[in-house]
Amino acid sequence: MGRLAVLLATAVALAARVLAADQPPEVRPAVERLLHGSWKGGACLGDWTFNADGSYDLRHYTPAGIHLTGTWKMKWDALPPTLSLACKTSDDPELVGKTWEVKVTRLDKEVFIYEHPGGPPLRCTRAESAEAK
Repeated sequence: MGRLAVLLATAVALAARVLAADQPPEVRPAVERLLHGSWKGGACLGDWTFNADGSYDLRHYTPAGIHLTGTWKMKWDALPPTLSLACKTSDDPELVGKTWEVKVTRLDKEVFIYEHPGGPPLRCTRAESAEAK
């Protein structure tokens, strides 16, 4: 039974990787499209906006309230998937050009939870849209 589970997980990961590779945003895996939009993190986690074009905007990050922009992509070579974030601009010049990779442990319409290597789970909730207000 254990081998079957490993084979199934491997097949799912490979299929998702093939589907996600170089696909336009509208045909990427549905779970990846769930990330699109705005998310509120807790204290110092910031307010994230993930765009369908692969760009992101992060405001109020860290106690210093840093603003970052860059690109994101989901890697499907393992489960849980890895979210790769490349910083293009920042109030902190030391962050520009850096890339972070975090494991996405939960992603649905309301909650986004990720983990830095060796770190605790960090939780963000879907920000209320302007239309809903």
